[in-house]
Amino acid sequence: ASPRLSEQDMPHENSPGKHPEERIKVLEAAGKLKIPFTTGILVGIGETSEEIALSLEVIEGLNRKYKHIQEVIVQNFKPKKGTPMEDYKEPDIFKMIKVVRAAREVLTSPVQVPPNLNIHTYPIFVLYGASDFGGVSPVTKDYINPEAAWPDLEELFKASERLELELRERLPVYPKYIKERWYSDRVGEVINLYADDEGMVTGQSPPLKQGSLFREG
Repeated sequence: ASPRLSEQDMPHENSPGKHPEERIKVLEAAGKLKIPFTTGILVGIGETSEEIALSLEVIEGLNRKYKHIQEVIVQNFKPKKGTPMEDYKEPDIFKMIKVVRAAREVLTSPVQVPPNLNIHTYPIFVLYGASDFGGVSPVTKDYINPEAAWPDLEELFKASERLELELRERLPVYPKYIKERWYSDRVGEVINLYADDEGMVTGQSPPLKQGSLFREG
């Protein structure tokens, strides 16, 4: 929610779609149209604690108004070679924990932390409020971060067991919105093939090319 990050020589200077005014318009439009929406914040691009707090508050305010934000991703910045920010340092685990805790305190929506961007530490964030591992595919790579391989599905299940939690597969639309039918008839034809009565992926459904994992508990 900080326009400062879109100013000259700042990370979002050349990304008009990242300007907070535009992003908030999109979030609000989705709410008015009753579209289940995933949004998030990127950690480690020079933002302040106050800017993080403001972003979380804006997201929560829109969600309280429209009840449409199905999850919020807390994503750590990964510098890429050959880009203007290749020398930026990644946020350390302590900053990520701090942001995940803040998100859990402010938001009523589930919090996701991508496991492939935190391959050795992702179970820790569950202890601080994360409740979703996001899209994890045994078939495709992460096209945004192709250098960051997905964790093995078996490892995700084992990590969840060690945390004494049940890991279940969900569709891109969260179960809450499936049960409340926040989707078109055309999308509903696909959902009916895969979703059980709880809105989770049924064990009898056709095989998915790509799915998401949802941590319950």
